[in-house]
Amino acid sequence: MFSILKIIIFLRPFFSYVILFWPTIFFSIILLSFLSLYILKNKLDFKKIKPLWLVLFLFSLSLSFSIILSSNYVLSMGQLYNYIIYLLIFLISASFSFEQKKQIINTFIFCAFLISILSISQYLFGMNFLFKYIKQYDVAYDFNIIYIQNKRAFFPLTTPTALAGFLILSVPFMLENKKLYPLLFIVLVALFFSKSIGAFISLSFGLILYFYLKEKKYSLRILKIVFFIGIVILIILFIRQKTSAELNLFLSLNRRLGYWKETLLLIKKHPFVGWGLGNFELNSTRYSHNIILQILAENGPLGLFSFLWLIILCLKCTFLNVENSLDKNFYLKIITANIIFLTHNLIDFTFFLPEVSSFWWLILGMGI
Repeated sequence: MFSILKIIIFLRPFFSYVILFWPTIFFSIILLSFLSLYILKNKLDFKKIKPLWLVLFLFSLSLSFSIILSSNYVLSMGQLYNYIIYLLIFLISASFSFEQKKQIINTFIFCAFLISILSISQYLFGMNFLFKYIKQYDVAYDFNIIYIQNKRAFFPLTTPTALAGFLILSVPFMLENKKLYPLLFIVLVALFFSKSIGAFISLSFGLILYFYLKEKKYSLRILKIVFFIGIVILIILFIRQKTSAELNLFLSLNRRLGYWKETLLLIKKHPFVGWGLGNFELNSTRYSHNIILQILAENGPLGLFSFLWLIILCLKCTFLNVENSLDKNFYLKIITANIIFLTHNLIDFTFFLPEVSSFWWLILGMGI
């Protein structure tokens, strides 16, 4: 069953509700069924997560309240379905043996490599074809046309942000392994072609933390990372300033500030219980571009508190593994991937995309 699990994990980012609605619904049903069967069949031992039972109960309780008090049960049930899958993934990954964790990470790395190849191919050869196709058949939103016109890679995911958010999760696991450097180079090229500044900022923050925790000091290696990523960001800034006004950095920052102000107004209207799972929507987007604000707006204070508490406890467990495990680097990379993902979601929204978020829940559980 573990081999089937690896195949399903590998396939997950290729299914999105935006692009393939009914195939993704079908895939999600298969995923939920298999995860449930996996837990029952393998009789997993959950003693390792005993310290997390209370916070998992509170988080589940907040999700239940969010459904009961929701103004749109259909949207809420759809989002609850995703959270059930996330929690099952989390429970299963927390029960993995160390060897199983290694195999899952290798599957993830190969998936990121393949996606990078596809997105680079799109960038180099597929933009004109895609633009003509979506114009002819009217199968994309306006923002997709903007991405294609300004040559921002996103295939096979839905947006450059989704692509970048997925790829930066994989980077820590390819560090300091010379055999994986060719793959890492391909992933970084694809990341560059996404032209996502937020992803590079989040990546730099995570890498600085990784090498600091490993070496217990600020080193020349950290300065090199800051310098290299700083140069990359400046290049992307220059490119984006020369393209559409829609991709102008200052306009993008101003738009996010607008999203956050609008979200705070929504929170003030329902400060104690939130609007309900899946009911969050602003005037021009479904995402606040800030994980904390959107969870607070949807799930209320209990949802945000239990979610943050869960993250803190999981990271605490992972730090204990860094101290006690024979493979300290593996758990340092788990911490780094978590920090990169969470930092990125302070300014973006990949937490709310199942094709990306599923991998974060997987990694979060493997730290235990």
